[in-house]
Amino acid sequence: MRVGEVRPSAAVSQFGIGSVIDLPHLSVVVCGLDRWPVDLTRDAIDEPRLVAAIQQAIPTVTALVRPPRSPGDDGGRVRARTTADVVGMPVLAFPRWLVCPRCRRLASLDSGLFLLKANRFAPHRTAYVHEACPKIGRGRPPIVHPVRFVSMCEHGHLDDFPWHAFVHRGAETACTGRFTLRDSGPSGEASEVRAYCDECGASNSMAQAFGDENRRALPPCTGRHPHLGTAEECTNPRGMRAMLLGASNSWFAAIRSSLTLPDGRSELEREVERLWEPTLRHVTNLEVLSAFRASGQLETLARYSDADVLAAVARRREPAGPAAAGDLQAEEWQRLAGAELPAHRDLTACAAELAPLAERYVERVVLVERLREVRALLGFTRIESTFDVEDDQVIVPLGPPPLTLLPAVEVRGEGIFLRFSEAAVSAWCALPSVRDREASLRAAHADWRTARNAPDPAAGFPGMRYVLLHTFSHALMRGLALEAGYAQASIRERIYARDT
Repeated sequence: MRVGEVRPSAAVSQFGIGSVIDLPHLSVVVCGLDRWPVDLTRDAIDEPRLVAAIQQAIPTVTALVRPPRSPGDDGGRVRARTTADVVGMPVLAFPRWLVCPRCRRLASLDSGLFLLKANRFAPHRTAYVHEACPKIGRGRPPIVHPVRFVSMCEHGHLDDFPWHAFVHRGAETACTGRFTLRDSGPSGEASEVRAYCDECGASNSMAQAFGDENRRALPPCTGRHPHLGTAEECTNPRGMRAMLLGASNSWFAAIRSSLTLPDGRSELEREVERLWEPTLRHVTNLEVLSAFRASGQLETLARYSDADVLAAVARRREPAGPAAAGDLQAEEWQRLAGAELPAHRDLTACAAELAPLAERYVERVVLVERLREVRALLGFTRIESTFDVEDDQVIVPLGPPPLTLLPAVEVRGEGIFLRFSEAAVSAWCALPSVRDREASLRAAHADWRTARNAPDPAAGFPGMRYVLLHTFSHALMRGLALEAGYAQASIRERIYARDT
């Protein structure tokens, strides 16, 4: 593996574009899609529903592709592959400022002080070394490490920490700077780290780089996107913010996913469509349906129960508008909650017997024996996650416009679908104690959004129906992990909750 490549994992959000990855001796950022080795004939993922939904946000997207795969990872398919076929994701060294662990010299890769040493037998151990280190003695040149301070802003920009301006405290100076970074304590806290200019003697503690007050003293945001190799004018009034390398809030994936549904309609739905104009459009209740059955006009529906036929007629009469507009979850809910469960290679489900104790709260339990989920990466955010402030959030693109491809992965597994009783959920939401809890949660939600400068603090609250299902799903996932032996990280929820 050359420096500039990294082997991907199976997760699309891990090793995501624009994220910073720590290797044994390097820190790199994954490049944009324009630099990916993409072969649509081999790497395309077929999921038209998801592509159609994504096109509402990014109209130019026409295909989903798998990330470049490592040797031996053929997605279950065996084929001969050349060395050129198995290059990893292209990456760039970031941050470009490195520090020598012996002499504490802090310098950029552009200074020429550090030499890249490739390891032919262990490519992942490729590293930069400081051959001119004054404390080298007779030993080997020390391996230098990426400095652990970077800068970024809420608009997704990322850049090296402004060392020259920070050490000189923003003062205008002709000093070209020859920096060292020294620790005065064992904890590594910012208050124990100090940067020095060995030419003019200026210095500054890293504790002065963090916090809102100190943020205003940093230089303006540079508007850089290292993964794209571009810089733009930044309109973020808060400017740049100092961050630790590898901080958990430095990259958040914007994911859109869908379950693969069998193509076409069920036999019942097709028959309802065929009989719609002559008869079924007049069916409004059980009495009308029985009359049509008695007249012999619905002989092809004889093997279906009245309840199934009425449900199919209701779906035909009032098709889900959101589903037609790309509402992925509405379509999935209709399939899993419908009378006729799918039986397909990508989605197989069967109804399970309901326990007596659960009948009051749950209308139906469906065992999804086989499913396929496609997860696509639309972009990413920094500092604020994609679920934090949705009103004015900047989603960083994965490549230069026009963006026609998006990376995606296929996840195959199984699941459990629970349809709760609408009457039970509505009764719970109407309880005085639940209404009191809702008021306190709404107030906390508004405070949380206010702290993040959201334009409308009251917006975005999901409702107590969602709170109920979300809480239950996490309890169920924990129970599955403990009782069935699943790894907790391998279980995900998919909540279908709406007030209307």
